[in-house]
Amino acid sequence: MHTITILKNHKIYSLLFSLLFTLFLSGCNTESKQRDNQTTQPVQITYKPDTDSWWLHFTSNEAILCAINFSEANSMHFTNIQAMEMSAPVDNHDIQLQVSLEKRYRVRITTFNTQNSVTTSDEFHFTATQDSDKNLIEEEQILFIPITEFSSNEVLIWQNEPNITELDDSAATFSFDTTLATLSSTAYGKTANFGSSIRMSSAEPSLNHRMDLLALTPNTTYHHNTIVVDQQGEIYPPFIGSFKTLENDEESQPKQNNVALLSLGASIHAVSSNWNNGGNSSAFGANNTIDGDPSSEWSSNGDGNDAFIEIDLGQIYSISSIGFWTRKMTDSAKISQFEVFDVDDNSLGIFTLPDAKQRYIFDIPTGNHQFLRFEAVSSNGGNTGAKSIEIYSQ
Repeated sequence: MHTITILKNHKIYSLLFSLLFTLFLSGCNTESKQRDNQTTQPVQITYKPDTDSWWLHFTSNEAILCAINFSEANSMHFTNIQAMEMSAPVDNHDIQLQVSLEKRYRVRITTFNTQNSVTTSDEFHFTATQDSDKNLIEEEQILFIPITEFSSNEVLIWQNEPNITELDDSAATFSFDTTLATLSSTAYGKTANFGSSIRMSSAEPSLNHRMDLLALTPNTTYHHNTIVVDQQGEIYPPFIGSFKTLENDEESQPKQNNVALLSLGASIHAVSSNWNNGGNSSAFGANNTIDGDPSSEWSSNGDGNDAFIEIDLGQIYSISSIGFWTRKMTDSAKISQFEVFDVDDNSLGIFTLPDAKQRYIFDIPTGNHQFLRFEAVSSNGGNTGAKSIEIYSQ
């Protein structure tokens, strides 16, 4: 009897051991696959004396959105989250951290690409000293690893689920509200692989999220995927949906042929500045106004009403109209009036933009031009610029 009981128990223990060993191997394989896909990115945190502030810098291998969680090093959970004050993905990241002098911090970076694949960095540390000539991060290398599992936190994160609140043939307003302050990434595109992404252009987390999806194709179904991360670093499961744009509005089409295109030989002759003092071909450089893609944009480096851009068409054309699509951020960067000048500084008119949702077309006195300069007249300040500028030949 005792022998039978022992044998039965031995079988049970063997089965339990086999099951636990299988789960262990499965976990090891998952971790191994994640580690196989890991990347190492150079990351810096430096002190800038001119602004008396600390900035995190890194360059990614592709254009991404990112969120930075941090807290004092002795805190059990992250307590803060910040991002770069841009709505579009970039590959050059420069984020100001709201920290206090001489305190030590723990930091983690979360990134989202245009397919909304998510990676997180290993946790790293720095002390907020005023040594302006050195990288303050203690670790030599920062690893980024893809995540496959999202937060199991029971918090009901969606106060109002992501949805389309305004829609026309080429634009949609995408809105949602969260129960906790979060930063977000919304990937969208014509297929489930998406290809574009956006978030609110705010460096701070928010409960209320509003974004304009622009340059959409009329009468087309778009898929979207939204992921949010909160101040404690919890990354919540994606919300997935779709919508269809309205049929084409013929009045929104260009009146003539646009000759202000890099592909046709146009170039930027002069510009007030590019964001972060980048070149014309940088992530927010002036070339974005004439690349034919309104999902990219030129951002000045805080020029406000002093922003200007001059376009060289490469040859003389007969010009009778222009198009302008201003960029905007949450509470700044929107140009509401601009003025156009020819090569001899003659004004061709001052034009008013109703909003930043689309390109607006304006007639100018017909004339032969190779160079046209666009100057901001009125704006709500900040990193003013444009998504696209078009010049139409007859």
